[in-house]
Amino acid sequence: MSVKWLKSHRKEIFFLGALTMILFSMQLLSSANQNQQYIRENHQVVAIFRDDISQNQTIPITVEVMEEGKKEVFHLNLSLDGVKTGKSPDGGLSTSSSETDSIDAEVQLMTRDLQNSEETLLLLPKALEDGTPLLWTSPSNHSDYLLLLILPLGIFYLYRSEIDREKRRKRAYQNEIFRALPAFNDQLLLLMNSGIIFHDAFYRLSANYDQRKEKDSFSQLILNIKKESELAEETLVSALKKSTKEVGVREYSRLVNIIVDNQYKGVDLEEKMESESRLLWEARKSSFVKKGKELDVKLTFPLAILLIVLIIITGAPAMMNMY
Repeated sequence: MSVKWLKSHRKEIFFLGALTMILFSMQLLSSANQNQQYIRENHQVVAIFRDDISQNQTIPITVEVMEEGKKEVFHLNLSLDGVKTGKSPDGGLSTSSSETDSIDAEVQLMTRDLQNSEETLLLLPKALEDGTPLLWTSPSNHSDYLLLLILPLGIFYLYRSEIDREKRRKRAYQNEIFRALPAFNDQLLLLMNSGIIFHDAFYRLSANYDQRKEKDSFSQLILNIKKESELAEETLVSALKKSTKEVGVREYSRLVNIIVDNQYKGVDLEEKMESESRLLWEARKSSFVKKGKELDVKLTFPLAILLIVLIIITGAPAMMNMY
């Protein structure tokens, strides 16, 4: 992820940043309103304030019980106005350690008294009946800060999506080059067998591509090579050699190397291109066979779904008659 990419997508990043801050501010405001019901003293919750006793409320709270150097933590949900939640089916309360029956019973009784209270201000007991101190705390909610991950995750999603789009575009471009290459090789070979030298045959084919109303990727590639060789005042072979890095298709690079060897080493071009023609058509045939097999695999799941639906539709009347 480069600085150039970040600058080119600054509008999307700004939108993600603004959305993140809005959602984070709303969540903090909601948490602040929720925390107003806890009344604290020396970082401990000493009471719970109910702004409307006529409404059902579920208030989460944590109590720590220290007995003989052993700490037990109970995570409670105070269901006010008689709504009983936060307890397991057997009436017990969840705890982070093994529970003592007496402590568990006292905590349950204390919780029940708080839930049955109709006071606006619920004072929390500071100790059990035997004097065991209690420490009440509100549950910490760190999930608010998870909203801050929207910005980095959004930027990463944009970056990966663009990379995937570029890969798909590159793959589609290479497939078009690969499909058009056998015909181009045969056309060049046909023109050269009729007595035309390679350069004239190439320019004649490029002129034919230029006359097409709809140009595919391969036609545009040939026209770009011709234009570059004319404007840059370099040889056609050099422009072809340079284009292999951009295309990235092995078969195209192999054909260009045959042409380069002919121009620089005097290798028989027609004979090499005839051999290359058979390889190109075989490779194209193999690619289509491979794609056909992939389509068969992709269609297996929808066909299985249709088969299940057909079985259900066929067997449903018989099943209904049984009952």
